[in-house]
Amino acid sequence: MARAEVRQQTTQLDAMSGAAKNEVKSLTFDENVLPTPEELEAYKAVDPRIIDFLLETAKKEQLFRHSLEETKVDIIKKSDSGNRWMNWWGMFFAVISLVALIGLSAFALYLDKPWFAGIFGGTTFIAIVSIFVKRENISQDKKTDKKK
Repeated sequence: MARAEVRQQTTQLDAMSGAAKNEVKSLTFDENVLPTPEELEAYKAVDPRIIDFLLETAKKEQLFRHSLEETKVDIIKKSDSGNRWMNWWGMFFAVISLVALIGLSAFALYLDKPWFAGIFGGTTFIAIVSIFVKRENISQDKKTDKKK
């Protein structure tokens, strides 16, 4: 953790009058839990026991930040686990549906209904092919994004 500074500089130039305006905005924030040594000396001059209080507060702050990070990690793990199971069940039911459609097409052929078997067989074939074509496009898009 350190001291960070964000600066934003804007320059405006009026071409007609030749006047220029330069504006710099600066925001400094400190992520350190303890003050600088100079500030600590100034605080100690006010109250000698303030150092112990600041150290205790810094310890509590650090414990809080660690527990917050652990909570974030737990939430991400649970979310990823839920997504994994949802994807697994989705793929499972997709395979079951495709097998059922192929079985329905075969049964239609058995009952001498070639038009029905053709429609459902063709639909199943298109579904299977579109899965692989779409997967190929997605992986190509990911490769292009990584290059950027």
